[in-house]
Amino acid sequence: MVSACLLGRACRYDGASKADPAVIEALEGQGVVAVCPEELGGLGTPRPSAELRGGDGLAALDGRASVVREADGIDVTAAFIAGARAAARRAEGARTAILKARSPSCGCGATHIDGAVRPGDGVFAALLRQRGVRVMSDETLRARRPLGPLHIHPMVMGTWAFGGWFWGGFDRGQAVRALHAAADAGVNLVDTAPLYGFGDAERLVGEALRGRDVMVATKCGLRWPDTLGEGFSEAQAEAVGGPGVYRCLRPESVTLECERSLRRLGREVIDLFQLHWPDPDTPIADTMGAMLRLQERGLIRAIGVSNVSPDQLREASAVAPVVATQEAYSLLDRRVEDGLVDACEDLGVGILAYSPVASGLLTGRLTAERALRPGDKRAERPAFAPARRTAVNRALARLEPLLEGRTPASLALAWVLARPGVAGVVFGARTPAQVIENLDALRRPLSPEQADAVARLFEGPEPP
Repeated sequence: MVSACLLGRACRYDGASKADPAVIEALEGQGVVAVCPEELGGLGTPRPSAELRGGDGLAALDGRASVVREADGIDVTAAFIAGARAAARRAEGARTAILKARSPSCGCGATHIDGAVRPGDGVFAALLRQRGVRVMSDETLRARRPLGPLHIHPMVMGTWAFGGWFWGGFDRGQAVRALHAAADAGVNLVDTAPLYGFGDAERLVGEALRGRDVMVATKCGLRWPDTLGEGFSEAQAEAVGGPGVYRCLRPESVTLECERSLRRLGREVIDLFQLHWPDPDTPIADTMGAMLRLQERGLIRAIGVSNVSPDQLREASAVAPVVATQEAYSLLDRRVEDGLVDACEDLGVGILAYSPVASGLLTGRLTAERALRPGDKRAERPAFAPARRTAVNRALARLEPLLEGRTPASLALAWVLARPGVAGVVFGARTPAQVIENLDALRRPLSPEQADAVARLFEGPEPP
């Protein structure tokens, strides 16, 4: 059993109605067993007016646990708690509890997640957490998108910044808390690579996610410190980590990198294994053959590519079941629309969009006068020259009527999420607060008309 999922009733903690068949079908399609806690039935609607009292410690976990039967006003808090405990005992050993979202109008005052009321403020959720069970809204589950054998949350957390270079360093404790915040919010795929910190990011991800039901995607094809394959140009080398990095996708190298990544991650299987950059000296068919053998050995679940052309994607897909290609995609970089999106649609390949806010340019926070921290390599790139920042910020200012309370970064992420063929958006975050801000893009999607209006502001004879 992958996990046990408990499905409650909308507007209630008590699970009085039967579990939603559509949710059960979605769960069973992912190999998950669904359980409905029927013993919680018929106990009424939660009210935010009273707090639990007594020595059971629940008051500290939930201050809105009083349950009142609407028909006669009889307080049945004790009965509800007994039922919740019984259901929670049934969840022993479960890894995830899926609670059906309550209506925002039920008056519980809870935080809104994914457009629904977060099912984490109730007694039942508190009891589940005491037993080490992760609590998730069924709205989060419904948001997941198919990616071959995987079903992923559309917001994928990237870890390039956890490599310690290019971005001017990071705080390890904050990075771990950011990963935990993403997982707690329903993000179920984290993307990393051996090159990020030369193995450090993979080790951090492995340690932070140990025991958590989160998938990991990593990559192969960029080697150090040996000189196998083709070296990057000076400009490319600076972008990927400095001199001494070589592109190598020979079959024996792909196998070795997979085994090394498994050790660094502390895992028995990699959920999505991707080639990082094509190797001009190795036929793609040879690389894909090696990946296919790794899949047959059970070391990887799914195969992906990255930074490829439409022809390279077709060549790779002719040999192995490629499920994803990871590509730069943002309002400032739409090169994937020149044939690659169509190729993905033809082949059934999902796009994982990286740099969706153009490495920070689309956040609106990089003014021409702002000095980047020491070690932040963006300061050396022409795209981050003061004149370029000014032009981008001028375009962002025109977005003001479309923000409707969003941040520019959230709007830019929502735009990429709405693009055809996009299965997931790889966002970067170094703190829990940044995670929450990024996830706002999913909670507030753009309509097709809004997405078109946003795109038009970044088009024309003088795009930013």
